[in-house]
Amino acid sequence: RGLNGSEVDWNGVAFAEILRRKSGTERVQMTVESNRSMRRRLEAQIRQLHPQWTDDEVRAEIARRVLNGTG
Repeated sequence: RGLNGSEVDWNGVAFAEILRRKSGTERVQMTVESNRSMRRRLEAQIRQLHPQWTDDEVRAEIARRVLNGTG
């Protein structure tokens, strides 16, 4: 839900309009933050599944999944 209680349509016209109103720099910042957030969530999941793995192993698995998918 949106901040005002309305439904948020992230894939539709409303989100496209939000992006059009942002500067190129703002859109890049959104992309970078989205990528960081995805990597943090992925790291947490991998560490939960493989608590014995080293930081290097976790980073390698994140890279593998990002570059090749999860399969």
